[in-house]
Amino acid sequence: MRRGQAFDTMMLVISVIVAVAILGILLGFIGGINLFGSTADYIMPQLLKKVSQSGYGVESASSVEFKIDSKLYWKNIIGETSVDPANLFAACDSNICGSGKSLTLPTGNPSESSKITVNKGVKANIAICTADGVTYCMIIHASKKTASDKCDAFITASTHLQGQCTVS
Repeated sequence: MRRGQAFDTMMLVISVIVAVAILGILLGFIGGINLFGSTADYIMPQLLKKVSQSGYGVESASSVEFKIDSKLYWKNIIGETSVDPANLFAACDSNICGSGKSLTLPTGNPSESSKITVNKGVKANIAICTADGVTYCMIIHASKKTASDKCDAFITASTHLQGQCTVS
């Protein structure tokens, strides 16, 4: 039995449709993989951007890598957002931050030149939150749940407008 030219064309069309479907599935899977890794200099601006766009809430990430001898400046963390550097406060777990610890947070009022200094490489959990779209709190903690809980406390506290961002 001879098949006509239309049969071969139809087989080619079906093959192309199947190939495009498989490609779509593969690209969806590959797109879900973070090719940049979960380093603090990449994740922090992403979290702040998500929170600032919504104007309210908490965004968090787990097992974020802080690379040794790096500095994370507020200017870079703020990135493309309209967040005022003076309104981005940070607090950190005492097991991670402090004298002789992995991270050193800025002291005093935050500004564009404020920075987090990484003394020793460490993986930590980060939560960034806001209750009013103006004042932001960034929590760095060993536990993802605790980081998110501290951000929730910041949002629900009546003191969030005064920049009370703590882990205690």
